[in-house]
Amino acid sequence: MIEYKQALEIARSKKDNIDACDEFDIAWGFKCRKEQWNIGGKTPIYVLKENGAVVCQTDFFDNYDVEHIREFDVK
Repeated sequence: MIEYKQALEIARSKKDNIDACDEFDIAWGFKCRKEQWNIGGKTPIYVLKENGAVVCQTDFFDNYDVEHIREFDVK
């Protein structure tokens, strides 16, 4: 099981300017709030809690049944 701090390190190795996180029952979704309204911008990084695997946004929502828990700022 991957903890939040480990997931954040994984996400930061793949995406810069992370400023927010959506916690789901099975993953953390790291994002930049300004980028979420860009067309063709960098998408959020989803890190699975089970094993630390990184999943793209489309795969995450198409292939996993998820429950959103909360959104919070990343410092």
